[in-house]
Amino acid sequence: MVIAIIAVLIALLLPAVQQAREAARRSTCKNNMKQIGLALHNYHGTFTILSLNNTTGKHRSAYVGLLPYIDQAPMYKLMNQSLDQTVAPNLQYNSKNMTMLQCPSNPESGQILTGADSSGVGSAADYAFNVGDNRNGSTTTGAPGTDGYGNIGFGVPGRGPFTRYGWSARFRGITDGLSNTIALGESIGQYCQWQHGWATQTFATTAFPPNDRNATFKASPSNPDCIGYRSFHVGRIHVLLLDGSVRFVSDNINGITYNAIQSRANGEVVGEF
Repeated sequence: MVIAIIAVLIALLLPAVQQAREAARRSTCKNNMKQIGLALHNYHGTFTILSLNNTTGKHRSAYVGLLPYIDQAPMYKLMNQSLDQTVAPNLQYNSKNMTMLQCPSNPESGQILTGADSSGVGSAADYAFNVGDNRNGSTTTGAPGTDGYGNIGFGVPGRGPFTRYGWSARFRGITDGLSNTIALGESIGQYCQWQHGWATQTFATTAFPPNDRNATFKASPSNPDCIGYRSFHVGRIHVLLLDGSVRFVSDNINGITYNAIQSRANGEVVGEF
């Protein structure tokens, strides 16, 4: 009888223990994003522009520019900034994992991946930069593009504060307001090997609802549904706003509101989220 009672008590306590552990993991995830937000502000304070994502001809994610602002200045100094991130000596640093870029709720965080075109390797980041509310977020490369606010880059700008190809916004160009615009959100990098170099999968879009695909969905360049924001948190994702705050957004967020907080200068009225 005593053993049976103990077994029942354990069965009752186990869900509470699991919930407490997940709450702790969510807290760590949120703190990671706050630290990235601080790094983005410090970078912008220095260069008056957000870090460039996948700079044309360099295959370098926006995280590389942020390295000195997330306690990784020695690694940054060892890289040759004039060379492609997928060649020596830079290639050796692509597989350096950083816990700040990994959500502890993701059981496969920290994987080292070969890039989509096998030209390089990268650490899988669990947080992806906002390229807007369309599928590609500017896939055009070549001549510099501008958004009318003096923000010039090598990719034609989309509607987010970053693009896939070497363009990023200045705060003065975020006319929707920093508190109404996503900087980055959760992704599942190891299941979406779109961006080679360091780190993989560093862009995402609200073209797909939050957690539109289940957490284990693996995509290919011909089936890119993985570029929506996704997480291992049940029913929600964390997003970092450009003002540095982190919100825990429901999978059931209104679609119009979801797109509104992804665009930087569209003038939408943002609803509750």
